Amino acid sequence: MWMQDVDIVYGVVHERLVDHFIGVEIHLMENTITIFHCGVHKVKENPLIQKLAVLIPAIKLEMMNEEINFNDIVPFQVKKAEGLPKTKLPFNCGLFVVKMLECRSLGLKKMSSINDDTVMDLRSKLCCEMFDQFMDKDFQEGCRR
Repeated sequence: MWMQDVDIVYGVVHERLVDHFIGVEIHLMENTITIFHCGVHKVKENPLIQKLAVLIPAIKLEMMNEEINFNDIVPFQVKKAEGLPKTKLPFNCGLFVVKMLECRSLGLKKMSSINDDTVMDLRSKLCCEMFDQFMDKDFQEGCRR
């Protein structure tokens, strides 16, 4: 449950107009959203993130059984994470953002291994992790039939 078991929520927002991914770290107790990007595009005020900055406080009020008056909602502060790895290739953007959020959620500050030279290894490892976590059980059950 939010604000009891979970203080921070991580997610990825897809900016369709420029086909770009932005990572978000939502601090429920600090009322902030930190955005993560890979440096391919300049990140300006994203309408979706601005809506999220209002929606999350509304959900938070609802969770606390408070009456919601949308005129009184104070949006979460949106800030940009600093010192992030950058890519020169737009098709690496999504992977960079996912790996940056993974590092952040694990408390790792050093993200230098996320770079264009290691991206294929990172992509392969992520595919294997996803297969092991989700597909392997279904695949094994299908083979038994």
